Amino acid sequence: MIYPARKQSLRSAMGVVVMTVALGLATGCSPDSQPASNSTATGATAAASHYADPSIAPGQISLTSSDFSDGDQLPDWSTADAWGGQCTGENDNPELSWTGAPEGTTAFALTMVDTTAEFAHWAQANIPASDSSVPRGTSAQIEGIVGSNSTGDDGYFGPCPPSGTHEYQFTVWALDATVDVSPGMAYDQLIAAMDGHVLASSTLTGLRTANDS
Repeated sequence: MIYPARKQSLRSAMGVVVMTVALGLATGCSPDSQPASNSTATGATAAASHYADPSIAPGQISLTSSDFSDGDQLPDWSTADAWGGQCTGENDNPELSWTGAPEGTTAFALTMVDTTAEFAHWAQANIPASDSSVPRGTSAQIEGIVGSNSTGDDGYFGPCPPSGTHEYQFTVWALDATVDVSPGMAYDQLIAAMDGHVLASSTLTGLRTANDS
C-alpha cells in the first residue's frame, strides 16, 4: 500500500500521469495498429492543494484484495478479452476492499492505471461512503459515476499487455465531497475534479505478463 506524504501530489502518489490515448495505444495495452478512440489527456499536475487541507498529512487508508497481494501477478480471469487473442480473460475486476477511511469521508473514487504504458483502465467516481469493497466481477454494479478507460469504452478494462510485464496500480481515494463529473469522464477529468477534496488514498499494485512473454 502507498500512503502519500504531506507535500505529495496526486500525480506523485499515483506515480503516473496518463498521457494521450495515442501514446497508451502505441506503447501499452493494445496492438500498435489499434486506432485511438478517446482523448484521455494528461493527468492533473498541481501539488499539495489536491488534498482537502494541504497543511495536514493525509489520513491513511488501506486497500487490499483477496485475489492478489501487492506486487503479485493478476489472475488470468482479470484480463480483457481483446485484440485477436492478445489477452483472453473474462474482464472481471479483482475484489478490492478498503478500511480506515478518515472522518469526513463523503465518497470514494477508484482508479486503475497501467503505469508501464501510461494507460487508464478504470475510473469510477462518487462511490458512496458506506461502501468498503468491490466484489470480483461487479464493476458494472458499483454505485456512482462510471468513467471511460483509454480504449474509449466505459468501465473496467482488464490488463492486456502486448509484451513483457506491466504494472497496474489500483487506487482508492477518500473524498470530502462528491465530485462534479459526468458519466464517461476520462481519468484526467476525474483527477482534476478531485483537486482539493482528497482526504486519503492507497494504492495496490498488480503485475501482468503478456501471454507470449
